[in-house]
Amino acid sequence: MNWTKEQLDAIHQSGTNIIVSAGAGSGKTTVLTERVITKLQQGIKLNELLILTFTKNSAHDMKNKIKKAIAKNSELKNDANDIANSYISTFDSFTESLVKKYHYLLGLDKNINIIDSAIIFLKKKEIIKNIFNEKYEKEDENFINFVTSYCSKNDEEIQKLILNLDQHLDLIIDKKDYLQNYLNNFYTEDNLNNIFNNYFELIQKRIDSLKICLENLSYEVDSDYFHLISNALSSLLNAKSYEELQEIKDIQLPRRPKGSGELAKKYKDKLKAIIDDIISYTNENKTDLLNEIWETREHVQILIDILQELNLEISEYKKKYNSFEFNDISRFAINLLKTYPDIRDSLKYHFKEIMIDEYQDTNDIQEAFISLIENNNVYMVGDIKQSIYRFRNANPSIFKNKYDKYKERKNGFKIDLNRNFRSRKEVLEAINSIFNVVMDDKIGSADYALEHQMIFGNNDYNIESPSDYKLSVYNYEKDPKHSNDESEAFIVANDIKNKIQNQFKVLKETEKGKELVNCTYSDFCILMDRGTSFETYKKVFDYMQIPINIYQDEDILLQDETYLVKNILTLILKIKNREFDQDFKFCFTSIARSYLYEINDEEIFFTINNNEINKTNIYEICDSLTHDLDTISNRELLEKIIFAFAFYQKMIKIGNIQERLINLNNLLEKAENLNTVGIDIYGLIEFFNTLMESKSAIKIPAVLKNNDSVIITNIHKSKGLEYYICYYTGLFKKFNFADVIEKILFTKEFGFILPINKLGLKNTIIHTIYKETYLEEEISENIRLFYVALTRCKEKMIIVAPISSDNLLYLNKIDYLTKISYRSFLDIIISTYKQLEKYITSVKIDIPQNYLSNKKVVFESNSKENILVNEIEIESKILTKNKLSKDIRKLITNKEKANMEYGTKMHYILENIDFLNPDYSTLDLEESKLIKNFLNQPIMQNIKNAKIIKEYQFLNVDENNYETGIIDLLLVYDDHIDIIDYKLKNTIDEAYKEQLLGYKKFIENKTNKKTNTYLYSLINQQIFQILQ
Repeated sequence: MNWTKEQLDAIHQSGTNIIVSAGAGSGKTTVLTERVITKLQQGIKLNELLILTFTKNSAHDMKNKIKKAIAKNSELKNDANDIANSYISTFDSFTESLVKKYHYLLGLDKNINIIDSAIIFLKKKEIIKNIFNEKYEKEDENFINFVTSYCSKNDEEIQKLILNLDQHLDLIIDKKDYLQNYLNNFYTEDNLNNIFNNYFELIQKRIDSLKICLENLSYEVDSDYFHLISNALSSLLNAKSYEELQEIKDIQLPRRPKGSGELAKKYKDKLKAIIDDIISYTNENKTDLLNEIWETREHVQILIDILQELNLEISEYKKKYNSFEFNDISRFAINLLKTYPDIRDSLKYHFKEIMIDEYQDTNDIQEAFISLIENNNVYMVGDIKQSIYRFRNANPSIFKNKYDKYKERKNGFKIDLNRNFRSRKEVLEAINSIFNVVMDDKIGSADYALEHQMIFGNNDYNIESPSDYKLSVYNYEKDPKHSNDESEAFIVANDIKNKIQNQFKVLKETEKGKELVNCTYSDFCILMDRGTSFETYKKVFDYMQIPINIYQDEDILLQDETYLVKNILTLILKIKNREFDQDFKFCFTSIARSYLYEINDEEIFFTINNNEINKTNIYEICDSLTHDLDTISNRELLEKIIFAFAFYQKMIKIGNIQERLINLNNLLEKAENLNTVGIDIYGLIEFFNTLMESKSAIKIPAVLKNNDSVIITNIHKSKGLEYYICYYTGLFKKFNFADVIEKILFTKEFGFILPINKLGLKNTIIHTIYKETYLEEEISENIRLFYVALTRCKEKMIIVAPISSDNLLYLNKIDYLTKISYRSFLDIIISTYKQLEKYITSVKIDIPQNYLSNKKVVFESNSKENILVNEIEIESKILTKNKLSKDIRKLITNKEKANMEYGTKMHYILENIDFLNPDYSTLDLEESKLIKNFLNQPIMQNIKNAKIIKEYQFLNVDENNYETGIIDLLLVYDDHIDIIDYKLKNTIDEAYKEQLLGYKKFIENKTNKKTNTYLYSLINQQIFQILQ
């Protein structure tokens, strides 16, 4: 093989710690395998190498590659026998084997079990509840003050927050010592001054952004104006301290000269926004800001007390059942090595080299473990640009710090593999043009332009081709008549058909060698950051008669069998306890409607209405099983349920047999595991409920089908794979920044983060620093995720996005504030418009009329709130339906019809626009004006403190009547609720008044909160309160 100089360095360099930054498509795995073979040729035994990976699949693949490489080398045939006993494994497997080997030194049983984290979470919930109850009984005044400070309704919210804190504390190596010494270490003058320095750095970043914005403005105005505006900003730009910045209360920017363009206006507006931001950050003096942090000490003490008690009890629980999580095992291993130097040294001097693959995914505990056994012999391979597992506690700064240190030749050596052998030159040029301006040392964690640009390396692509391989960016206008997902699915489907028909060429290995061949469906891949739209694509592609293969893991918790088993178990317990309540009816209905029985709704209704559930086969089976509850194991009960309800026979009717069998087997294993840690059948139901409430997932790995189909997958699933032609869609979808809004937080960098009580909760500057750091890290992760997505492509990239001209800035440099304002991949695209403009083509959305006419209308709530469910005792009465909406009792004119259509469109916009961060880019001027006027109404000024529920549909049963209605907008505050109904003009109407008073009555009855009702005229921009 023709190795590059850098690859040869990565294979042969030794004698010190080495970090290899291996960019996408650089041949990392091949180089790592060759290095192992080279070590073996030098006389090192395979079991003298510790090779660590992050997944069992990766370890298995690495073993196979090394085995094949050994088989090709006759000199190494004796080493083939060492594969079985080699140390090629995951971190978790290696530390587990170490702990089991020396279990007696740790006071542990040899037969250690790995416990499901969901079981531990369930137990922690129980412990927290007990701790709270004990403190209430003792009437602990400080505790009660703490709870009332942070709870709005009940203490469930604060209990969840504490469990979340504990989960983050699990990343601390010595959690017990950390909590014991927290107050003494954190609340010191030096530490608080360091926190304030971080706060000042945050302000400095805004000043840096101001400088870049000023530089961008310089290209759009004459030198005289630039000199004027620079002078106006001089005091701000030259300030050296917080106190100097505090003295700057206002800055007047000179008026723009006549004739300056739209870009000059945008840059000046941005300058003003940054100035306002800086001034807002400096409106309190340093002493007051630091005193607010001191005020949190008392509540932090209470938190620590609760956490210490929680951890003590959960530790005793784990020891009792000899069952531990992987983090516990890693801590045991670290404790073992620290306590017994002879064991540590035996490992340190046994392994000639420690090789770590995918080093960018290492976490703090794994790094601490390696530091104890390393001997200046750690070989780390990875790519920080592909670090996309923060949600699994990966810490990319570990890679970054080593990389920065070793490039200075301090205790190690750095090697860059930037030559890409996967992709065409056109693909690499486009990727480089984006990440040269988007990814830097701070945002993205890599100075892409300086050290990470990919170099074209595959000369096979130099064959002349008639096809165009340059990046294509398909820009389309949003259409409120259908979703963006549908629009993009049709754009992609039509483009694939076009490429198939026009015989787009891709380079493949054939019997004649590398040659250009016509593309097939399996050469196409659609990449998105989430799988929520996959079914839409499947529907569209089925309509277009394009074969499609959805490649994603299956979540067992979302499968029919999980819900059925849980509902059957609940029904059994309800019968045993004689609790024939609404849940009992829900569970019965679920089972009756399922594929186990397929009873129609009319028959179910009749059965419930006539109180005849106890005459059904479902009841009979469940009742018979109540006698076994206290005498058999969880697994035995589930096996009886599966047999009695004939799951295996009846699932044949609905297909996917293999997946359903795997699901049932997994449920049986979960049930059995729960028994081993003292959780019986009563706890099993709670276990399922906890998993579903926490939105945890139990995944069955996806299997990629080998057929001629277009592949659609998410970016995480695509990592390590490659595709000839890639489409990037769904870029408009917002990133998930949910963690930043929690009331109480914990991070290793900033400790416990709590608000103080000052006429309501007020965040300290620690929260301000944390929020910015959080955004930096999350946006960095998403930028890296975008890099992973784009680098999957071999030959042709197509980006599909609704790029509005309203928000475009032709940025030579992208400043820090612009980057931390990214809220979607589309924002990244928009910020790089100057680099991508030459690739952009406007396309029309071609959705056939017969698809639209056959499409089912599905109403979905935008609200993340749980639907209110009212318990209804059904009696044998005929119910009269009342509709809480105004009927139209006359023929309508064309003008009235047009108004109604416009009203429907405005309702659609109001339903889908984000009130807190409105995006007007898809709206015309009139629509934008109407929405802005609505959001500027006094009633909307406090909505950041409300739960916003749109298009709330309800059913209310009362005596002999039942009423239905849809409420346009609910604003739910702690002390009241506002109902707002939208109309175009006709607001003064008795029918509408009656309608809203019906809404008011329903909401007040169900929430016990004061409710105000309003009608808002969009055209007249007037709001009317409806009174009795």
